[in-house]
Amino acid sequence: MIRSATWRISTVLAMSIWVTAQLAASSTLAANAECPAQSVVLTGQNTVETPLGPHTYIETMVLTRQTHSAAMDGKWKVTRLKQDMIYPWQIRPALKLLDQRVDLGEGASMVCSTTTAGNVIHNVCSEGNFVLDVWDGKIGYRKTGVTIGKVQGRVFEVRFGMPGQQQLNPVIRGTVKDGTANEVSLSVKLANEAQDKGRFAYDIGPNPTLTVKARAYTDPESEAEKVHWKFPNIPGATLTVTPASARGAEIEAVYRGMPARNGDFGEKTLSASLEVEGCPVTEERTFKIFFPRDANNHPGPNPDWPNWLFYWKQTNCGKPKGQNVGVIFGPNMSGCGNSTAGFYSYSEPEVVHKHVYICDLAQSLGTDMKTTVPRLTYDPMGATPADRFTSAGVDTFTGIDSFGYTMYHEYIHYQDYAAWWEGYGQTYENGLQPVHDKDMDGIPDTKEPDMGFDPTKTLTYAPSTALGNHLKYDEHWIVYSEAKGYQPGLCDKEDWAYQGKQWP
Repeated sequence: MIRSATWRISTVLAMSIWVTAQLAASSTLAANAECPAQSVVLTGQNTVETPLGPHTYIETMVLTRQTHSAAMDGKWKVTRLKQDMIYPWQIRPALKLLDQRVDLGEGASMVCSTTTAGNVIHNVCSEGNFVLDVWDGKIGYRKTGVTIGKVQGRVFEVRFGMPGQQQLNPVIRGTVKDGTANEVSLSVKLANEAQDKGRFAYDIGPNPTLTVKARAYTDPESEAEKVHWKFPNIPGATLTVTPASARGAEIEAVYRGMPARNGDFGEKTLSASLEVEGCPVTEERTFKIFFPRDANNHPGPNPDWPNWLFYWKQTNCGKPKGQNVGVIFGPNMSGCGNSTAGFYSYSEPEVVHKHVYICDLAQSLGTDMKTTVPRLTYDPMGATPADRFTSAGVDTFTGIDSFGYTMYHEYIHYQDYAAWWEGYGQTYENGLQPVHDKDMDGIPDTKEPDMGFDPTKTLTYAPSTALGNHLKYDEHWIVYSEAKGYQPGLCDKEDWAYQGKQWP
């Protein structure tokens, strides 16, 4: 005891973004895009009648000019490809495939996402490396001679698709526009950035929610309402964004429900994107999510456990010496109170094997969960008690370190009990102690002389009254000495409690 869809895309095209982006580390930085001097947005729609009803395909492709030759000749890069496929039935099950790199052959690929809404499949591609050639009024791949479209004057016309599927795809057309090479910039500021540095905590209610607010700033300012937002999924949570279109200068994302895994807290990334006349720009911003430490609104199977116990138990601090140790939580148990963090009971054989008792640390130790323990050394080969037992001050722990040290300390008690008493087949207090441990120090009397302890004394040696009152019995010298092996800070990077080691 211590105290204190599979992706369906009917094209062989790819996309590459004409963007030089600086991901903002603070709200003073922005993602910038230099709009190309010449670009073209091609759009088109086609409806095919089938026995099951009409199938409608809507496509948009954005090209930006890379090199110049005569007229429109040169290389043109696909910077965006979007397809909406509308079916006469609801899409089941719903699809959500994000950021899938699709290999299109000929060394080309693009990053594509597929989502569904009712009876519509949305495909959007970006970040590719595919470039089209324009020569002699043709659009395609000059090296192989394959053409997929034509150019008349400044009008581009393309029809593309997988072999045998071209009839499903519409002819898409667009007229080349001359840009002025204006710079478009986009930056994002989180609502709590100045105060909490992009950290957000769930509330303490029975149906926990977490709210993230952000605002976009654009140049030109008139484009801010066109910003499109994407928020990450959090396992175990349902996401709602306002406005529902996820577009606008301001956005609010509400997550309802907390993750069951401690590792699902922490750093998340949202993105804001803007496209101005075929010129896309995207900025990503990271934020961190935390659980309320002392509430008990986690989704685990032990509703009486506070959040800190449920989530910290999953960390390295909850696995002393790498072992999966059972925990019995009992804030009102007789062993708790009076600054006690936990204990191991010799008197309850019915309890599951390899377990420890943990008290309510916030209740026993205070808001900081602060516990102070003696720094002791035990050397059984010492010639005198002063050689065998040395004291060198104290160690103080707070928060998740108090939990980690308690688990480590109590697990050593369990190991001692398992080594000395389990083999008898009966409990320590029901028959073993009066016969084998008359001095009631937790160590079998027959072992004490070789270990440097006096089998007639509950506490063989204590250099001070205060330390003696704390230790109470000999086995504690062994436990405290071995417990020095606990490393403070072991779980700092796993601590997602509000307020914990990563939210001081």
